[in-house]
Amino acid sequence: MFVLGFPPLLSPSAQSALHSQSRARPATHHLAFSQTSFPRRQASRGYPHPSVLRQVDNITAGPTNTKPKASSPSDTHYPLWRALPLAPGPYRKTARFTVIPNKIYVFEQVFGALDVVVNIRMTVIVLKDGSLFVHAPVAPTIECLRLVDELGPVKYVVLPTTAVEHKVFFGPFCKRYPASQIYAAPGQWSLPLNLPLSFLGLWPRKLDGVLKDADKSAPWADEFEQALLYVPLGLAPFVECAFYHRPTRTLLVTDTVIALSSTPPIICQDNPESLLIRAKDDKNDPALDTLEVRQRGWQKIVLFSLFIKPGYVDVNILDVLAEALRAGPFADCFIWNPKWKESFDNVQQHKLVCPPILQTLVLNKQPTLVKEWVAKVCKWDFQRVIPAHFTAPVAANSRDFANAFRYLDKQATQTTQPSQPSQTAQSVKRRSWLPRFGWGKNSKDTAELVFDEKDMEVFTRANAFLTFTGAVKGEKLP
Repeated sequence: MFVLGFPPLLSPSAQSALHSQSRARPATHHLAFSQTSFPRRQASRGYPHPSVLRQVDNITAGPTNTKPKASSPSDTHYPLWRALPLAPGPYRKTARFTVIPNKIYVFEQVFGALDVVVNIRMTVIVLKDGSLFVHAPVAPTIECLRLVDELGPVKYVVLPTTAVEHKVFFGPFCKRYPASQIYAAPGQWSLPLNLPLSFLGLWPRKLDGVLKDADKSAPWADEFEQALLYVPLGLAPFVECAFYHRPTRTLLVTDTVIALSSTPPIICQDNPESLLIRAKDDKNDPALDTLEVRQRGWQKIVLFSLFIKPGYVDVNILDVLAEALRAGPFADCFIWNPKWKESFDNVQQHKLVCPPILQTLVLNKQPTLVKEWVAKVCKWDFQRVIPAHFTAPVAANSRDFANAFRYLDKQATQTTQPSQPSQTAQSVKRRSWLPRFGWGKNSKDTAELVFDEKDMEVFTRANAFLTFTGAVKGEKLP
């Protein structure tokens, strides 16, 4: 669950203007940069590089090293896109990447609004019997389904979260595989009407089960372990189920942690228009199509997606109104302060990051529950993490995962009573929930991430409002 930098309410005419360009250009673009043209730095931390993702299946070669046929517009068409009317509209290209040959594959599409377009990821694991375990399905276009079917029969389809950008595809995807067993996280809800999943594309199918914490009776328990995070917030819960695939030592998560790269994902470069628009420092910036400009555009898109309104960009309201009337590029309304790059680098340097919206408005409301969940996940001996957005796979272990949640210590500091023990003793006690990994004083991977206060202004104000109104209820700490 992360945030897109766009107004929450759009009129039908504005939505039509927003998607007009997507409808006009279905899927005819080609990547301008090959894998090997990406900076070598991507091999260790970025996204993607041949040493990490060994092949780009549907762009260069299929699982049998044969080049597939080019997709026609009809193969990328998704007629149900209005269920969540965001870019790229009705045409959605799918890219498949190999993480471990014959074991793990990831499928990526894009989604967003107002030129804040990022990747969304489905992970497919080949089980011991050759069938497929599908985690967080994406839009089931003809192209996507063909790429899945090349790998084997779908046995399980799992919705591990309550986040709308993932569950909107769950029902349509499951209906394309009627022989599969389907499971979803508990606590599913929707707004403005709280409708069951059957009303969100699943009918007439019904769930075969609901995901549970440490469920040894799950049909995939011989290969997976799972840990359920259920955070009650008053209006609705935040739910995510993490999966650990023992044979490959791989951790699957959805939104609780992300990893960032300075280079845009390949799927986001299939149509680089959003990257070039967002790269502009002001309306007079030509933003020519080069790799450096695409990187700059991607880094600004990341800031918008994480913070809604980054702290180092000014908005000209008159330009916004003018661009809205003529359906122009809203990037012409922004004036960037050069300090934005420091803000991005501050976040990007950390191996795993818990998104700021979750830190400020969600997970910090129930720190004890979250700490218990993190401790369960950290007992697993994983060596890679695959989130549902941004960079993947990430070479990371339990220490890196625990480090992403060190902000919960700050929550404990803010609720400490004066009569409690000294600050040093408190610090040791608060960190006792973390695995003992021997934190290095000079390691940037173990340094606590502190977001820039200017970037966090939107969430700080939202948190104050939600707390004041009681719309979000949190844990009562002593």
